Amino acid sequence: MQRYVKNIILNESIEEDRLENILKQVGLSDWIDSLELGLETIIDYQAKIFLADRNKKIILARGLLRNKKSCY
Repeated sequence: MQRYVKNIILNESIEEDRLENILKQVGLSDWIDSLELGLETIIDYQAKIFLADRNKKIILARGLLRNKKSCY
């Protein structure tokens, strides 16, 4: 099991402000904020909590994280 933050950033080093900005850009910030533990929430793959739309947003966030110019 892993936490959402690790699933999104894939163990890369990132500033918290930049991650928050990217989550807003892709429309995940409100959903993450609604989770009791936020990005520290553990992913339960067996519960299938990932919806297709959410998966697409996570993939988009990963792409933006790799593009250093995306948030500036």
